[in-house]
Amino acid sequence: MKGRPPSRNKGLRDGFYLEVFNKGANTGIKIRKETEAEMMEAVEEYRRENKTVTVLGEHKKGEWMNPATAHRKSGSSRRQAKRVQEQQQKKAAKEEQKQAAKEEKKAAADKKVAEQAKQKPIVAKKVAKKEPVKKDSAKKAVAKKTPEKAAKKKAIVKKKGK
Repeated sequence: MKGRPPSRNKGLRDGFYLEVFNKGANTGIKIRKETEAEMMEAVEEYRRENKTVTVLGEHKKGEWMNPATAHRKSGSSRRQAKRVQEQQQKKAAKEEQKQAAKEEKKAAADKKVAEQAKQKPIVAKKVAKKEPVKKDSAKKAVAKKTPEKAAKKKAIVKKKGK
């Protein structure tokens, strides 16, 4: 008899689970045991046969009881878990890069402020050393230069004054 397949997974029965893989295989088999002691015996047995064994832990009422495997659902594969782990690592790396970039910008800004602070006192000293120039002495200084230049300057000053 053919019928429509179920739309949701059957789920796992209550018990202790382990997942057994052949060396280098991507897919494995979930094995259920009634007690934790039986599960640990099975783990030793499969490891002697050169199999890769992953202890999934206790499953009760549709949920994983131990927090280490709480993220795993009944139908998840090892590839899915790897993919999630890689995504988390990429996200963490991006956050580290952002943090490093912020620190670099802050360090550059601090360095720039420090350089400006060093330069400001020097500029202030130069300004302080200069003597104020009097208008009369400026005219005399201009007059000491060539007479033609002095006449031109006086003409410019007069035009501005009007």
